[in-house]
Amino acid sequence: MRALGLAALLLVSVVAGSVAFAGGAAAKGTSNATVTAEPTTAGATANHTVNATIGSDSASSALNGLLVDYDATESATTVGGVRLDTVHNASIYRANDSTVENVTDDLDAVNQSNDGHTLTFTFGGSYQLHEGDVVHVSYGGVGNPTSAGEYEVAVVANPQSQNAITTNYTVTADPANLNATLAPNGDGVESTHTLVATPGSAYDDVTLDSATVDYGWDVRDADPTSTPTAFVDRNGNATYDAGTDTKLNVTAPPEVDGANDTVSLDFDGAYTLNATDSVVLRYESANAETIDDYTVGLRFDGGERLTDGVSVTDGMDWDAASLYATPAAVGASGATHTVGVHDFDAANHGNSLNSVTIDYGAGEYPADVSDVGRDDIEEIELYHDGSYVDVTDDLSEVDGSDDGTTLTLGFGGDYTVHEGDSLDVRYDDVTNPDANASVETTVAVGVNGAGSPAHATLSLTYRELGSFFLADRDDAVTNATHVVYAFPGQAQDGAELDTVTVRYGGDAHAFDGDLSGVTANTTRSIVAESRFGFDTETQPLDVTRVEASADAVTFHVADGNYTMSPGHLVGLGYWNVENPTTAGDYWVNVSVNGNGSDTTNRTFTVEPHTNVTSASLDAANDTAGATTTYTLRATIDTGANPADRRDVLEDAALDLPAYAESGLDEADWRNASVDAVEIERADGSTEALTDYHVHAYAPTRVHVTGDVTVSTGDTLVVTYAGVENPANATEGALPVRVNDGERGANYSVVAPDATDDGASDGSGAGEAGDADGDAPAPSGDTASNSDGVSESASLEHVGDDDSSGTEKAASNTSDEAASNETTSTATTRTSDGTTTSADDTTGDADGTTGDDTDANGASTTSTAASTSSGSTPGFGVATALLALAFAAAALLARRD
Repeated sequence: MRALGLAALLLVSVVAGSVAFAGGAAAKGTSNATVTAEPTTAGATANHTVNATIGSDSASSALNGLLVDYDATESATTVGGVRLDTVHNASIYRANDSTVENVTDDLDAVNQSNDGHTLTFTFGGSYQLHEGDVVHVSYGGVGNPTSAGEYEVAVVANPQSQNAITTNYTVTADPANLNATLAPNGDGVESTHTLVATPGSAYDDVTLDSATVDYGWDVRDADPTSTPTAFVDRNGNATYDAGTDTKLNVTAPPEVDGANDTVSLDFDGAYTLNATDSVVLRYESANAETIDDYTVGLRFDGGERLTDGVSVTDGMDWDAASLYATPAAVGASGATHTVGVHDFDAANHGNSLNSVTIDYGAGEYPADVSDVGRDDIEEIELYHDGSYVDVTDDLSEVDGSDDGTTLTLGFGGDYTVHEGDSLDVRYDDVTNPDANASVETTVAVGVNGAGSPAHATLSLTYRELGSFFLADRDDAVTNATHVVYAFPGQAQDGAELDTVTVRYGGDAHAFDGDLSGVTANTTRSIVAESRFGFDTETQPLDVTRVEASADAVTFHVADGNYTMSPGHLVGLGYWNVENPTTAGDYWVNVSVNGNGSDTTNRTFTVEPHTNVTSASLDAANDTAGATTTYTLRATIDTGANPADRRDVLEDAALDLPAYAESGLDEADWRNASVDAVEIERADGSTEALTDYHVHAYAPTRVHVTGDVTVSTGDTLVVTYAGVENPANATEGALPVRVNDGERGANYSVVAPDATDDGASDGSGAGEAGDADGDAPAPSGDTASNSDGVSESASLEHVGDDDSSGTEKAASNTSDEAASNETTSTATTRTSDGTTTSADDTTGDADGTTGDDTDANGASTTSTAASTSSGSTPGFGVATALLALAFAAAALLARRD
């Protein structure tokens, strides 16, 4: 299958290629050709792939050679490195059946000519060619041209008797890049400037003699005595490593020239640049006096200008400080705070570092630092002269005063602060201020008691009780699986979880679905210990009892089973939910221990339901073992709304089991194809559809892409050719699906009979199951794949003993049903839209040990019984949706 897909893709790419014909006339020996390089980078040693399509003149001849002439117009590509052992693959893609035939064993030699610009591949002639076949050869050792552009190549199969055809291949340039940083980036201060440059193709193989950096500001105060650092970075850390990096020798200190806005560096010329090098230049210079955004430019040897943007900020603003908390939640205890002072007041320049005061009382919501001691100080770093110095060893005092709202750090005075220095302090055991909402509060930071303190803003978040909702089916009047997640908030922190209640309702119209079929046995639940990733610990939630009514369900949790935390997720998946009969938006509210709010409201959008009123599956020849044509017919009811999405035909499918001991399954369709798709309109006309495609991995599924509208009474007709009947006589039913509507269709295969003419006797027509042909059919969760085609994944159903995810036909015997697991519930919709349920569990009528729903649909109570995921409807999809919901919930949590 993979080879077939590759062949199809190759044929499409060849047909779509742009070609020119040698001498202005068609070269019928080779009708088309493509050449591609990987990588496409200029100057790179690359792998090339040639595809030559065989024309009429070479048809029925043996493959004896392939010529690839890169010198059709210029000698820019070199093939001296191509040898027999650098050929990766030689194949023929057959046009008649799309198979791929490997002919590498028939390749005898690879020769270069024309001064290393022409290749000839010689074959032994063991393989015949036919018109439309594609000769495919992939080989390494080709030298791409050193300049970007389109390059012409002449290609011909069996070159001894045929003319060549020309095509082009693309060569791209290596991109150039510059990253410039100023540390610090304050206005008017001396700073360490670091430039990391990727030269790009324009500088490939250029001797490095000089570099000039232009700023757009006056840099005449740059230190003329500083020694620049220059090297080629081999490991990407922008730090010179003598063992791995290549040192670039600067012959003199940096010079300021031009209009005092350019710094020049001279090199000894011993190094030749490569396009992909990472060249690092680092030296001391002066930042702009004016706060603004600037463009820094770099040229090597006066060549192409590389640019990057830098920002110069208010480096002397004493109000610039920062404070971050982890966790950044109100009321959190044991939090870690990090305070940064980005510059020092002029009064401190040249003085010893004696004290740092962090005053949380300057704001409306003061934190408590009374528990912060010497052992809680994680790190104190002073940034000076381009590097960080750990000054924690000079710490002499830690004191939380003013009722624990001010933290004072005392030092021995062993370190001096300078203009442009900065300070970072990190400490633990802070209790964040408590509040009933997210807050921002001011913190004042002072150094040595001199000048005005800096003011930092501490931002803290209040975690509300939150929720997330997901349904595997969004169409009306459908038995579905629903999933909810509750995110405990700070109000629930430390409380035991007793109940989770999910209520449904609508603003525009009343909720007319039904949750009364939900029991403890149709529920799966988990607790995840983190909201922020997949690598989290999960545990089952012990749901002991479920109370369900038409529009609400309450899940009772065992005493002491789970203590809530704001960092956790509580997930519940439950099936046997009947979606509303009316399309529209409904709300779903989740409450925990009886507490809910607007923050736990989620929207459930129900789409109108396409109903398949009748379906049939007829074989042209219903004899066992015959290869025949099957015709699928499905009559549609699109509902009363004339302009909703169910009036557009999107896709139709015949849902086959992966394997059936007797009866049609996927193996019978392995060579089948769709012959025709038609709509027999209710007015008697017939419309043939051409704008459709068959799903790559589901040969019975047709996706219509042309905005085809359908109406009630229309019949979709799909003809499948090449279907292989089972070897033995059998009969059964298969689910037929149009959009989201489903219906069972009977079929039968009869034993061969000497008097039988092979034609279908009509026994395959009609519907399966009850009187109106409504056979049980699987539900599917709908998602969108990368090509925009809506996928359907079948649920696990009663009688699905092969784990294929597809329910067996309605003809399963009672013995087969009895062989399923201890507990299983099947819900089937009848022709009047009502539902019937049957349980295979020893006990009362609903298969539980609790109470049943009474005749008036009142709330039912159920307790958990042993169950098996392999035989319970909805269990598999609930498990999958819980995992899917966790991924989405993690994203929502990050948004909090």
